[in-house]
This record gives sequence, C-alpha cells and structure tokens, in this order.
Amino acid sequence: LTGEISDELFGYKYTDFAPDAKAFQQEAEKRIREIHMYDVLRADRCIADSSIVTGATMTAEFPNSNTAEDVAKAADSNISTKFLFNSYGGGWLTATLSTPACANVYAISSANDNASRDPQSWQLQGSDDGETWTTLDSRSGEAFYNRNVTQIYTFSNARSYGQYRLLITDNGGDALCQLSELQLFAHDESTTGISDVKRTTGRLTATVTDGGSTLSVTLPAAAVVSVYASDGTTILSRSLPAGNSRVRFATAGRGIYIIRATGIAGTLTAKVVK
Repeated sequence: LTGEISDELFGYKYTDFAPDAKAFQQEAEKRIREIHMYDVLRADRCIADSSIVTGATMTAEFPNSNTAEDVAKAADSNISTKFLFNSYGGGWLTATLSTPACANVYAISSANDNASRDPQSWQLQGSDDGETWTTLDSRSGEAFYNRNVTQIYTFSNARSYGQYRLLITDNGGDALCQLSELQLFAHDESTTGISDVKRTTGRLTATVTDGGSTLSVTLPAAAVVSVYASDGTTILSRSLPAGNSRVRFATAGRGIYIIRATGIAGTLTAKVVK
C-alpha cells in the first residue's frame, strides 16, 4: 500500500522506523489482522471505543494533583492527554471495572514528550479483591518508536477480573513516568475469525545498561541478532546463545534501535531507547 491509504492505515512515521521491507510487511500483516480493534484507521494512534476500561474507576500508586495530567487521563479515550506519575519513575495504575470482564489484549499509548518517561518494563495483573493479584503478562525492555503512538500486546487469559493493574517496574530513566492511554480488550476468535493473534512461546528481550555502554539481550534459543538504527542502518549483527548476553553498545548514539533475532523459528523483535 502507498500514499494516503498507507498513511492512514499505518501512520506517517512507521515507514521511517521499519528496519527493512520484510519487517514492514510483517508489521503490516499484524495491523491488518488486528484491525477489528480499531475505530480509526491510523492504527498507531488508535483509541478504540471498545476498551473495557472505558468508564472504569482509575487509581494510581502515585496520583497527580494536577487535573490536566491526573489518573483519569489514562482512560479518557483521548490520546492527546496523558497521566504523569507524580513522584516516581513507575508504580501501579489500576482500573476498577463496574462489571468483571475477561481481557486478553491490551494497548499502551506513549505520551506527547520525553521518551525517557515511557514505561519500559511492567506486569499486567488481574484481581477480584484488590489485594491478591495474578500476573497475566510481563514485558521487559519495551520501547515506543514515537510520541503519541499506540502499541498492542496479547496474552492468554480466559478468566474475568473486576480489577486490572499495570505495575510499571522500569522506565526510560527519568525520575517521572507517563503514558497517554491504557486500553484493555477481549479478543474473541469465534466472532472475529482470527486465530493467530496469540502470545508467542518465546520472547526476545533487550535493555540498554551500564549508562548506555552495554546492550543486554535475552533469547529463548540461539539466534543471529541484528541491531538497526531508526533509519534502517545496521549497527551490529552477531550470533548469540540462548539466555542472556551482553554486547558492547558504547559507540551507538542516542535514539531508538530495533533488535531482530532470526533463526529461532521465525523472527523475534524488540525495541530499545538509548
């Protein structure tokens, strides 16, 4: 797809950050598979009207007294607003539903500025009473490729909960943390006919450590790992074993990098911000 159709479906910026034509094709296929969740065509800036947290009571471990950036902004169906965690680079954000519901897809939208405040590592949890929490999904080393973009995550769950909590454990390094929107959905294969929006069995995780001088990569199996700058330039490519490896990253400048692992059983990807 080209021109206005591509712009509306994939957003103006993704073509700038896709490392190569194959990666763009894979992302295009993913967004088309998930298009049933969108009520606007600009998929990377999507706020859907079917989120189960719409109308929920939102609370946070570190609320913000500034009504322009308070916790309600995390679920106000407006990607132009944001919730700013007032006193810490993380903490929890909880949605209490009026009626328990089952979710197995969620979306997080980045805020308008300061990528260093973006959540990078978190757990999505469910609870019946607000005391005992079950971890439904965990992510580490995530990165948002632009401001005010929506990224979608899937996980396995067949149980309804009255409360869902996003427990943020790390961000991009700022003293504050922020997000524009948290959305939760129930993906029903029987009604959508889509059977391949599933969590993968293996995951590539990547984080920048040691003040930016080291790239830490964890793989489910041995693979060839390549790192690309946002303009598609290959920064490095090497074979790494299963488990955690540390790669020298000091010469890479500040920016967003895409990590791809091939030779496992397909291709795994991750993004990091330096």
